[in-house]
Amino acid sequence: MGKSTKTHWNVLKAEYSNMWKAIEGRGGMLEELTMSIHKETGDCTSLTP
Repeated sequence: MGKSTKTHWNVLKAEYSNMWKAIEGRGGMLEELTMSIHKETGDCTSLTP
């Protein structure tokens, strides 16, 4: 079984700002957006600009 998928969207639009999460241990300087998660293994694909 592969990772879940999501239709392309512009992740930098203000309407998606609530989807970004701070990366722990980075003092709020870096954020990431999880794009897909493999349900069985927990492996994920994320975007960090």
